[in-house]
Amino acid sequence: TAQGVVAFVATNSQAVVFGAPQPDTNYAVHLDWENTGVVAAVTSLTVNGFTVSTSVVYTGNVYYTVSRQVV
Repeated sequence: TAQGVVAFVATNSQAVVFGAPQPDTNYAVHLDWENTGVVAAVTSLTVNGFTVSTSVVYTGNVYYTVSRQVV
């Protein structure tokens, strides 16, 4: 599990790049943000990271947790 924050400054899309690639894209990203009038979603998953997009141009933080299922 990894956690972090993405700072948006007058934009509606931000990329998060992992320090080391994941072995695959079988991971989940959970988001939490400060503004209930904005919809935030993960719009791209790659082994190198993911993209968070918002429904409008946004200034603020989007917090994330990345997790993988261990079997």
